[in-house]
Amino acid sequence: MSSTSPVTVVVVPRQRFSMARRSLLSVLKHTAPSTPLVYVDGGSPRPLREWLDRCARRRGFSIIRTPHYLSPNEARNLGMRAVETPYVVFVDNDVLVAPGWVDALVRCADETGAWVVGPLYCIGEPPFTTVHMAGGDLELIARPDGHWLRDTHRLSYEPLERVRASLRREPCGFAEFHAALVRREVFDKVGPLDEELLSTPEHLDLSLLVARAGGTVWFEPTAMVNYLPARRIRPAEARFYLLRWSDRWNRASLARFRAKWALAPDDPFSAGHYMWITDKRMLVFEPVWSALRKGMGWRGSLWAARAFERGLTRFLIPDEEGRRRAHEAFRVPPTGLAPAA
Repeated sequence: MSSTSPVTVVVVPRQRFSMARRSLLSVLKHTAPSTPLVYVDGGSPRPLREWLDRCARRRGFSIIRTPHYLSPNEARNLGMRAVETPYVVFVDNDVLVAPGWVDALVRCADETGAWVVGPLYCIGEPPFTTVHMAGGDLELIARPDGHWLRDTHRLSYEPLERVRASLRREPCGFAEFHAALVRREVFDKVGPLDEELLSTPEHLDLSLLVARAGGTVWFEPTAMVNYLPARRIRPAEARFYLLRWSDRWNRASLARFRAKWALAPDDPFSAGHYMWITDKRMLVFEPVWSALRKGMGWRGSLWAARAFERGLTRFLIPDEEGRRRAHEAFRVPPTGLAPAA
């Protein structure tokens, strides 16, 4: 895919499909037509697949498609196959973008030498009114038996109008994959994104790798995106959502991350993060999950949730070994690019 643009946008599925149309229309509206766009579509429902095909033919972007669900890093690595530009911007399929977002990210990278640039992340409805993160702080703290990890979202849940005037371009500890610009050469230095991090915390892993290799992460407030968190899950996307936040993916991801960065057994990040991602999965079963937590406490409700998942949800979640085999088969030969007609 040759282009005079310095950047390629790669859209990937995050946790559901119901926001995909709204998100993509926002990206297309606020991204220059000369900017290559690659859409990674893993196991989406048929109506969305057909709509994406029609949209790709009209707007001239490419689709990489698999019939099976993808973890976020699997999808991003597949998208990277089609990237020939100096920069790539990864964006999730449940994010809205503001005018000028791509140009602002590229301009920051050009002027600072940043390896990774994160925009101003907003959250919820109405869009672009509440801050999700204005740059992140990240620290590995040496302990006798390993490390503690601390991550902080700057200005989280502040009204945007209250803090807008104080926002400045500055270095930070991490960006999130809701949307993030990365220099393509970064992957030559640190390798592809870690596909053993199936559900979490892949954004922190990349930022730690960049810091260890001598690169920098910057926050660029003139680039804005808005993450639309899930409030309810539709039946057509429940299987993907349950796999994306399944206990086996969550545990495997955290075990990989803990071992990779030598986190101590009492690292507070790991315990707190596990509670957070468990809550995300159980959104499918609200209000039952809320009642369990209220009546049984965290530990009791977690035990009940695991038992419930081993029972009912094993029929809903796709077979992981079959999904893994399908993904490996798709990776050979190394092309899945379907150019728009």
